[in-house]
Amino acid sequence: MTFQFSRPLAPSCLFDNIRPDARAAFLSITVFWLFYFALITLRSFVVGYDDPVELLWRRAVVVALGALVLWFVFLALRPLENRTIGLRMAAHFLLALPASASYAVINYTMFYVVQPLDFVRENEKKNAIDAVWFIVETSIGWYWFFCAWAACYLALRYAADVRTAERRAARWRAEAQSAQIRALRYQVNPHFLFNTLNSLSSLILKERPAEAEEMVLNLSTFLRATLDGDPEAPIPLEEEIEQQRLYLEIERVRFGDRLDFRIAIDPSAAQVMVPPMILQPIVENAVKYAVADARDPVCIRILATRQDDHIAIRVSDTGSDRDDAGDEKRPLEFGTGLTNVRARLIACFGPDAVMTAGHDPAGGFVVTLCWYDANEGAPDHGVDDFETATDPAADPVSDPLAATP
Repeated sequence: MTFQFSRPLAPSCLFDNIRPDARAAFLSITVFWLFYFALITLRSFVVGYDDPVELLWRRAVVVALGALVLWFVFLALRPLENRTIGLRMAAHFLLALPASASYAVINYTMFYVVQPLDFVRENEKKNAIDAVWFIVETSIGWYWFFCAWAACYLALRYAADVRTAERRAARWRAEAQSAQIRALRYQVNPHFLFNTLNSLSSLILKERPAEAEEMVLNLSTFLRATLDGDPEAPIPLEEEIEQQRLYLEIERVRFGDRLDFRIAIDPSAAQVMVPPMILQPIVENAVKYAVADARDPVCIRILATRQDDHIAIRVSDTGSDRDDAGDEKRPLEFGTGLTNVRARLIACFGPDAVMTAGHDPAGGFVVTLCWYDANEGAPDHGVDDFETATDPAADPVSDPLAATP
């Protein structure tokens, strides 16, 4: 038979397991009485009391019993821990009356009754009435001492409650943000799936198996990248843009010649880590507002560049800004999708990260993301060396900066 003994906890671990209110009470009581003990002991030596060393053990006993009295006060008022601060303060100040009187009795007994010192017997002889008045007078002074401890303890508890509330709020905000990120990651627009499957059915009916097979592969790859993995783990920028390329390939089957796209990535920015699906709402908006109702061909461009220690991503389209009635098709204010993108951008890269959106003077709409990248990548190779992903039948973009609207 074997016996297993659990390793004893370190003192710090045991102390960490104490409830916060008991920990605050223990610390405040200890600090208060140690400070009092040190101050009165120093005073006894400075003033020149007879036999100050003899007073030490008596004062130590009195201080220990005084700390015990305060601990009983804490235990008595512990049921009021969840009440308002005003009620708790009033209760502490009220209970300080009998507590200070008890301590005055303890102090008198230790110094004037139990083996009184010679100078006490000679100079401080007291009858019963004098003893009572002495206890009453000293208890008044000790009342304010006990009230000071109560104020200190309640201040510590209030500060601890505020910190706990702040941590809880921060945790809730983090959980809410995590839920939003996961929802965005797992959300697949039902209209997108419906239109994709409808386009796939049309390809099959038109006996175009090669294009249908390519579309199925693109869809499966896109869904796998969307649903697999940790939705909060950053991914390389080139992987994020590749997912958008798959999405645009699928949508191009649906819209045909009305949709074209150009993608250019600075090699020095390709391995920069970004939140997954950070560009998806932007690209979806471009398809929704620029391509869906368009009669003329629309080109969507995604350009990722590095300028020194800053990363910039520009998503633009050449769609019309107005519908047939002449009204604005796309609001300038951020909707839910773009608001979430900006919040995730700031959460990941800090408050200096910038997201802008607006109409391009040359036509179309532009969304730009920019942030500081502390881990600089490879040297800038220039825009002529960018990798361009586009329609195989189209000419490659030799200068992505000039190709953007």
